[in-house]
Amino acid sequence: MNTFAERFKHARELANLSLAKVAERIDVSTQAVWNYENRPDGSVSVDLLFPLADALGVDARWLATGEGPMSPGEAISFEIRRAEKMAKSLAVLTDEKLQALSVLLGVKL
Repeated sequence: MNTFAERFKHARELANLSLAKVAERIDVSTQAVWNYENRPDGSVSVDLLFPLADALGVDARWLATGEGPMSPGEAISFEIRRAEKMAKSLAVLTDEKLQALSVLLGVKL
């Protein structure tokens, strides 16, 4: 998905929302929402980006650029998985290695 319009349509369909429902959620006309989905330049004004992202349940950065996780939950889930992986890695270290690591990182355990 290379354009805002493609990402918008994809997110709207995944959320099982009609154009009218999205319009209702952000207080614009259905025609305006249709335009976001079919706009040739594939863009939207900044003041509508966040309301649209909220209405669709997606991350505004992803909606605007296609970068990062699609949904805010994915970002949180990624961070939790990363923290769990780090905790598991640290759990197998000996006390001596943990102490050396804490000195290296400049943190107190």
